[in-house]
Amino acid sequence: MLLYGIGAPLGYYPFALLALAGLGAVGGGLLWTIGRPRLQVSRDVMPMKVARGEAAIAMLRVTNAARWSQGNLIARDACRSTWITVQVPSLAGALPRRRHIGYPPPSAVRCRSDL
Repeated sequence: MLLYGIGAPLGYYPFALLALAGLGAVGGGLLWTIGRPRLQVSRDVMPMKVARGEAAIAMLRVTNAARWSQGNLIARDACRSTWITVQVPSLAGALPRRRHIGYPPPSAVRCRSDL
């Protein structure tokens, strides 16, 4: 706006064009980032009951409900005070829209998870 305020009264139209291009870039950036990802997420732990020392696996299912593609994501799973970070690859807007990611839950922390 400063460029427009300086350029318009003095007849410098390139400044006015730069100001309008800057406003257009800011507006386009806002429109690009305003949308939230529409994702459907579910998690299963198999087997349901595990004896001490046995292995379990958690399966994260992430589905892109939007028609636009979604870039790489980082999901965080909580088990009491322990957080597990899971990298989710990009989700296409077209098929395949669903990803299945398996990861080991923390074995040092016992927790009960109500889904």
